[in-house]
Order: sequence, then C-alpha cells, then structure tokens
Amino acid sequence: MSIAPSQTVYASNLNEKINKLELKKNLYSLFTTYGRVIDIVALKTGKARGQAFIVFADITSATGALRALQKFNFLGKEMNLNYAKTTSNVIKRLDGSYKTELLAPITSSMPAPTTAEKRPADDSEEFEEGPNKRFQGEEEEK
Repeated sequence: MSIAPSQTVYASNLNEKINKLELKKNLYSLFTTYGRVIDIVALKTGKARGQAFIVFADITSATGALRALQKFNFLGKEMNLNYAKTTSNVIKRLDGSYKTELLAPITSSMPAPTTAEKRPADDSEEFEEGPNKRFQGEEEEK
C-alpha cells in the first residue's frame, strides 16, 4: 500500500538523545533548503520518540525533500522518510477544513454542586484569609 503525496513528511529513526528544541532547529535547517517549512512537530514522549512531522507549504517541496533526504545520515542515524498518512492540523487550519466540533464535549461524571456547596462570588466571612483559604466549618486535615 502506497501513501498518497502530501505536504507533510513523516520522519522516523531520528536520534532520540537530542533534546526537542535542538532537534526541531536541525530539522528546520535541513528541510528549508527544499522549500518553505510551515511547522515541525517533534514529540519526545512514549512511542513518538525518534519521530517528527515536517509540514511544507506545498507538495512539490515535500516530494523534493523526501526524495533527496531518504536514508540521509542525520545526527548519527539514517532517517526514514515517507508522506504522512493524515493531513496536518496546520494545513487544515490554513485551508479552512479544521473543525473543532469533531471533538466530543467534555462531560463530568460528578454531579453539579448544590447551592449550599457553591463558593460565594465575593470574599465574605465564609472564608478564612491567607494562602490556604477554606470554607468555615471545614475540618483541618491532620
């Protein structure tokens, strides 16, 4: 199965010992020679370690970089490059197709507080002064 060309290049087998900011700077320096780079997403947690997404302004630049830098020795390791499987959120925002409604609304499993449990809007006598403000009548933890 082949992945369709896109503006985003997926890079894997990157050096995991380089800090994230340094990795992004080096990727930017390398990939800007092939076209305008809009964004670089590099995470250093869990399974995302050693991977990055480089988002170009156009598909032609992404294709040129992918072809020229495949198996390029970058910071001591040979990069594996491919087109990203999905469209980058940056590209979706630029073309107007980014939809926030796709996210499920946040719901709480806790019941809504009753009127007596709600904190008053003003600093009335119901609160103690100081850094550890609390309701009057609330037991101190020991």
